[in-house]
Amino acid sequence: MLKKRVKAGSVTHLTDARYFAAWDVEFIGFCFDPESSDYISPQDALAIKGWLSGVQFVAEFAGQDEENIRNIISYLEPDVIELDATYPISLAKSLHNEGHTIAWRGSWHDQPAETDELAYLLVTEIPSGASLSPKHMTDLSQQPDIDHDLVQLKGSPEAETGIKNYDDVGALLESWEI
Repeated sequence: MLKKRVKAGSVTHLTDARYFAAWDVEFIGFCFDPESSDYISPQDALAIKGWLSGVQFVAEFAGQDEENIRNIISYLEPDVIELDATYPISLAKSLHNEGHTIAWRGSWHDQPAETDELAYLLVTEIPSGASLSPKHMTDLSQQPDIDHDLVQLKGSPEAETGIKNYDDVGALLESWEI
């Protein structure tokens, strides 16, 4: 078990997904932004999801229209829906009212004023001395020096299928082991 609650975001292949699941991370995230280098198709994400148990799955959205978001949610049935700051808070409220767990992602200064519907706030560019709430999730790829109990690491490409070096992230996860 880990001392911190960890989300492995932007996972694009089974090697990362199984590695992080073996470390008992709480969340595995899949990026569905077609413009991102971290994009994964809903079909590939569903296939990876079928190989894992004991983790919550996060659908990470940026750049899609609402109909596409709802189609992916229906297809993948994620545990958490993560919307970036470009989406109106009304979409988060609507999805929350339909029974979904919602996370918001953006810079510290763009945080919505109303956060009752949001389970998590994945923030970047955290100012020095900022007070983080239990809802805040810090992205260690953006600010590795932030010490918080809810953190995001990111998946990364394989050297070749099934082969990847996990020395750095393994040392970090090992330091959080109970």
